[in-house]
Amino acid sequence: MRCLAIWTAAWAAAALSACAGLDKPGLKTYEETRAAIVVTTDGATGVVTASSELAARQEIRISDIGVASMDESGLFGAPVNSQRRRETVFVQVDRKPAGVRQVYIVHRRNYPISDTELQTKPWTDTDLDRTGFVGEPWREVPWELVEFRYECPGSLLNCTRYSTNRLKLSSEDVRALLQENRDEIRVSFGESKIVSWRLDAHELLAALDAVDATNQFRSPA
Repeated sequence: MRCLAIWTAAWAAAALSACAGLDKPGLKTYEETRAAIVVTTDGATGVVTASSELAARQEIRISDIGVASMDESGLFGAPVNSQRRRETVFVQVDRKPAGVRQVYIVHRRNYPISDTELQTKPWTDTDLDRTGFVGEPWREVPWELVEFRYECPGSLLNCTRYSTNRLKLSSEDVRALLQENRDEIRVSFGESKIVSWRLDAHELLAALDAVDATNQFRSPA
């Protein structure tokens, strides 16, 4: 039994590892990025949203999901299901009817999992104590959960977890990032100061420009 447990653990680790990179590069120039910014208006609230998601880099990896089992002959088998893991980070700027702009750095990913518990609690709450970091030097900012759900077509051996969270930037945070004048903005979505993504600075500027907010954040507070 102990051998089975060891073998199963080893298989699970191997199965969940990334097998190949199929990255989608982000757009390089400001002009390309600005042209890819999508601007939408919420008819109910009047909020205008600019998103750089189509311009952003996307990391795509192939993962194999499998579970060990034993047939009548005593041989081990492992059903395998290959799925793609996708992850991207982009800028979202909301302009409310009163003219107030709110800037977010959004982290979206979906990835295969071998099994899961059905969640009875709605994943709409945000841990008010959780934070992330942006910029150089690091600036601590609030972390918010936007989406957390599962899709399991067929069985729990074929589940995908969808997760979207975001960092909420204050006006001072945005001004500081613009003043850095760097090609990339370093981002940490965890509570430790470890770079988890480098965001193309063109995306921030282009999204701000799309809702006429750049001057607001470049002017003194």
